[in-house]
Amino acid sequence: MASSSLSPSFVTRTPYDLFAKALVMAHEAPFGDARSQFELAADALYGDLAWTPHPRRLPRRPRDVLDRMARRTSLWEFFHCAPRLMALFACLRKQLTWHAQRVSAARAKKAPAPPMPWLWIISSTAPRAVMRALPFAPMKGWPTGFYEGPPSGTLRLVIVRELPATRDTLLLRVMGAGRTLHRAIDEIAALPDDAPERKIALPLLMKLRLTLPDEDPLMKHLSPLEASDAYQNAVKKIEQRAAERALEQGLERGLERGLARGLAPMVHQFSRRLGRPLTDAERVTLNTRLDALGPERIGDVVLDLAPDALAAWLADPDAR
Repeated sequence: MASSSLSPSFVTRTPYDLFAKALVMAHEAPFGDARSQFELAADALYGDLAWTPHPRRLPRRPRDVLDRMARRTSLWEFFHCAPRLMALFACLRKQLTWHAQRVSAARAKKAPAPPMPWLWIISSTAPRAVMRALPFAPMKGWPTGFYEGPPSGTLRLVIVRELPATRDTLLLRVMGAGRTLHRAIDEIAALPDDAPERKIALPLLMKLRLTLPDEDPLMKHLSPLEASDAYQNAVKKIEQRAAERALEQGLERGLERGLARGLAPMVHQFSRRLGRPLTDAERVTLNTRLDALGPERIGDVVLDLAPDALAAWLADPDAR
């Protein structure tokens, strides 16, 4: 279950945040509870996304890397631009604050204290200053682009640009920027309509449009780059491809309906002439000959031939 809390002073809701949080919540919704923009302290300290999985609802095998990330209680922070060191320290403060809240709640219930939640930092590009200041190391058993840092291995960094271009990382890569984002958009657009990644990401892209309405007071806090960056072009591209696909499907369905409507009167005339319903084989033959010979020839046949001759015409594979 997702909930949100916003104060007038809160100004960090960017299109990237909206999309990234919605994507994680949509993908993991069956397996746990998510809270978006939840307040962490009296001075309106907000976390991007808090994730609490339900062990009994988790799939036995993760569907992709995003599922693997969501196996543990965790705090998620999303950065379209690489975070600086002070931004990372702010995230660590959120992690510690949330942990303190959870420990306090457990004590009130006389329950065991929970472990420190993981902190996932999702950055579209490498935060060089952060990685110089803190000892990050590649995470063993995880794809390229996953790093582990202090304290106690609970700080996890994902550099989206470094992720391998596999379907397993697709929903993470669509949180990227520049070429990474465009490639992920292309891959999503090329997937079948029933592909899980397409069904999750495409509606969010189309619905959110990765921007805020002009009348939204928070729009004034978006920089020109955030308001008109690669996401806008990416959404236009996905809309164009979706429209082209819809047109193709519409034409195909229209052709099928047209053939069906054109065939129905012929079937009726043949049935009346023969004094009985057409068999399935005769319907197939009629459909094939309607396409090959045209409606005028078929109309002449049904009007000119006697019932016995008409039945023979349907049965003769070489009849014209």
